[in-house]
Amino acid sequence: MKHSQAAERYAKAALSLAYEQGSGAVFAQQVNDLLATLKGSEALVAYLHNPTVEQATKQQAVAAVAPQSHQIMQGLWSALAQNKRMDLLAEVLTAYERLDAEKNKIAQATVVSAAPLTDAVVNTLKDKLAQAVQKTIALDAQVDTSLIGGFIVKVDDLAYDASVAHQLSQLKEQLTQVNNR
Repeated sequence: MKHSQAAERYAKAALSLAYEQGSGAVFAQQVNDLLATLKGSEALVAYLHNPTVEQATKQQAVAAVAPQSHQIMQGLWSALAQNKRMDLLAEVLTAYERLDAEKNKIAQATVVSAAPLTDAVVNTLKDKLAQAVQKTIALDAQVDTSLIGGFIVKVDDLAYDASVAHQLSQLKEQLTQVNNR
């Protein structure tokens, strides 16, 4: 998702305020929870984007789904409502998560394997990736049986495909080139 400059500014302001007040971890968890709620509710997102709904009403709807929110979160909703930008809420929260991860030197990594990985393999992989990128790794492990065997790892802008399906694809391409000569 491309981040708008407005969403970036709101996210940076919230990040600065949260850490200034010593509430970085608590606020980050609330951001994560609210973002999960928004991702799980297309109706709420559509409501926030509806231009016919008053901004204050949108703010009240968000407050209803997150009633125990930190004062910084409530201030964020208020600022978005006052500036008629409640439709940016999900984008602001996404930008906040990214900025918070950068601040704390956390890289999001994904490993897709043909079979479930054991905890020992996951931990070893996290350690190796952490050494490679010099960051703490938050790893999302997924299973895709179409890989046949092996795995695909993505972290930051790096990707490593060690799947059998990829190797077979490369072999097919090489054989096709040989046959076309």
